[in-house]
Amino acid sequence: MPSIQSDADEPWVPPGNIALSPRVVSWAREFIDSVNGQYGDRWIVGIDWATSCSVKDSPQAEPRELGPGLSLGAYERHQVPPEMIDRADGLEFALHIPREMWEASAQRLIEFDESLLFKLKLV
Repeated sequence: MPSIQSDADEPWVPPGNIALSPRVVSWAREFIDSVNGQYGDRWIVGIDWATSCSVKDSPQAEPRELGPGLSLGAYERHQVPPEMIDRADGLEFALHIPREMWEASAQRLIEFDESLLFKLKLV
């Protein structure tokens, strides 16, 4: 199970500053449809920046540090300020990424990358 440390004190990313690729939108839609199907229609997609992430290959193994990166999750709608909910092709989502990270992004785009553990990268 991954251990993730996030920048919880960082502000939400205002809508329109970062786009999601069509592949990310599709993947996130499948995910949130599953969450809402299981737990009720009160969830929206959340993509968060983790400052540190480590995984263990087994319970006895030493943690392996993966470094910083993005992860896909869900927020209950009431957890996100309404003015920070963005939309892409009908998908509602919220981004929690440090300003210096997304401002330094060349394309300001979240892309799907099969080679990454959490499948998301900021380009």
